Amino acid sequence: MPESDDTKANPPAEDWVTAEAEAAEPEEVPGDPGLPEGEVIEGVAFIDPEPALAEAYAHAREVEARLRAVSSAYKQLQEEMENARERTKRQAALQREIQRGELVAGLFEPLENLRRSIQAISDDETISAEAKEGLGHVAKQFLAAFSALGLVETGEVGARFDPNRHEAIGVVPVTDEAQDEAIIEVFSKGYRVGSRLLQPARVLIGRHEESTGEA
Repeated sequence: MPESDDTKANPPAEDWVTAEAEAAEPEEVPGDPGLPEGEVIEGVAFIDPEPALAEAYAHAREVEARLRAVSSAYKQLQEEMENARERTKRQAALQREIQRGELVAGLFEPLENLRRSIQAISDDETISAEAKEGLGHVAKQFLAAFSALGLVETGEVGARFDPNRHEAIGVVPVTDEAQDEAIIEVFSKGYRVGSRLLQPARVLIGRHEESTGEA
């Protein structure tokens, strides 16, 4: 039976559905780079168009990671070497200080004996002034040589009393608070080399007491 005009103008509903479904189907794009390499879809295998470039990128990242690791290890090695050099310097300085202290300590007692002798003959009129002056000059030369080796005098009037360097032979009352536990008088100097005390200073220290006015 020939189709009527109404049939041509209004095709059946099945034909509409088929036409819309065909129109909605996505068009296949061969070689889509977003697809995994080697995956097969509807009989078509997709491959990486530039596999050598991807391999080069991976190799570059690996080399960069190795360089970072080597750089970090080298920096750590440098720091350890610098710390070792500093420790060696400190140990060498400490050893030199110990050696100087031993040298000065060994010769310090003879110097003290010489100074005691000079003090003992200071009032002896049988010994000429030139001889006394000569002995005093020798003692000063010894003291200057020891000072060059690190000998330091301790015990100054007004300094704070330090039991590690000073020997208190007496205490006197003072009204000034600033003189409390301070050295008021020095009877004999003390000496040290670095942290090694050769002889403590013999001193008189102050002890603060409130002044009492007349009643």
